[in-house]
This record gives sequence, structure tokens and C-alpha cells, in this order.
Amino acid sequence: MKAKSGFKIRRIATMNILVPENAEMDFSEVLTMSESATFIWEKLQSECSFDDVLNAMKAEFDVSEDVLRADLTEFLGQLEEKGLLDK
Repeated sequence: MKAKSGFKIRRIATMNILVPENAEMDFSEVLTMSESATFIWEKLQSECSFDDVLNAMKAEFDVSEDVLRADLTEFLGQLEEKGLLDK
């Protein structure tokens, strides 16, 4: 899986926001992203598997694997729902 191209993370004040690069794109796909969501998005800039991202998260965050797995599953679902994920 890989993140759909054409989007960038912009930091505004203390928030990370995923926005389309092209002004003609639909801004309904703008997402406010947590630290873990931003980390996942960055990992998805190149082709990787669910387990690749999960293992990277385990190395980065001091959180149980169950919590990380749930967060990853939820965020990937949001990306898929909004058409922001290429499988």
C-alpha cells in the first residue's frame, strides 16, 4: 500500500494538516493529523505493508502493540474512505 500522491502535510500552529497540493483538488479531503497519523502518512510515501508500518511505529512510539495496531487500522480506514490510499 502507498499514500495517494498529490497531498502534503502542512504545519499550522500546533496542528499537522494534510492538504491537496493542487488548488483545483477537492478540499473536503483535508485532514487534521495526530503525531501518529503524521508518522504513518510519512511511512506511506513509499510502498509498504501493514506490518512494515506497524513495526516502524513500535520502534518510534512507547505504546502497546494492540494500541498501535488499532490506531493504524483506524487511520488506514480513514485514508481508504477518503480515497487517499493506493493499495
